[in-house]
Amino acid sequence: MVASSVDVLGYPTAAPYDGTRLRSCEGVLTDADYPGLFEARCGLTPGASGGPWIVPDRGRWSAVAVTSYLSIDRPGALGGARFGAVAERLWRAADLAAQQ
Repeated sequence: MVASSVDVLGYPTAAPYDGTRLRSCEGVLTDADYPGLFEARCGLTPGASGGPWIVPDRGRWSAVAVTSYLSIDRPGALGGARFGAVAERLWRAADLAAQQ
């Protein structure tokens, strides 16, 4: 995979955040050490789990993962499982429904 820019969203609760507002950060989407996982380095702290990772996709935004863990080996790196074909179809169907 070619590294690309990703926007990570979440409600981090660890300092300097308090979990009351949606936060975002831009990171570089890279393959993690384990197959099927992505990592991105950005400033979000624990508590951001479940927040979407979005990338530009033909003039729209597509979710490619959600925050699942904070890397122990690489400080500041968040990780998430790569969405597969089923998630892609669900995302496209929801996008089409929202346009109608």
